[in-house]
Amino acid sequence: MRNIDLLHNLPWLELGPTEEVMGRIEQHISTSRGDFYSVYGPAGCGKSRFMQELSRRLDAYENIVARDIVAGEESIFKQVANMLETSEDESEIIARLKEVPPTGLKMVLLVDDADKLGNDELSFLYRVKERINKINHHANIVIVLFMDLNNQDIFSKELLLHSNSYTIG
Repeated sequence: MRNIDLLHNLPWLELGPTEEVMGRIEQHISTSRGDFYSVYGPAGCGKSRFMQELSRRLDAYENIVARDIVAGEESIFKQVANMLETSEDESEIIARLKEVPPTGLKMVLLVDDADKLGNDELSFLYRVKERINKINHHANIVIVLFMDLNNQDIFSKELLLHSNSYTIG
């Protein structure tokens, strides 16, 4: 059994200030006030558990579909392609997402261990989000990245400057 599956079955504990961050992100996503978020924290502070609880809360909304991705298990290209039942080719992924009727349905990609993403994978997620949201004129795709603050490499990823950032733990 994967660690992410084990975490999903744990009881949720109130996290104090972390609960405020979760509430803010949940509210922003549910009211379409943003489409790119990053949550930072030291190793072991509960980012994966935070992601699981956010996923559970977002799934309670009729117009939101939350999907968990774990960086480093398989390529991001493959995980997104598998979700959409298409190939790993970026143009085919975008074509598949264009097929989804503009019903107001929002797909939220929650990416755990996102600090392990290479610039190519991070750029891929951002490009897909931007293209689909531009076509539909609103946030159909939302990305939430969960990253280890101890990984100094994250600070070299300029694209993260576009995200709404929060620190927990």
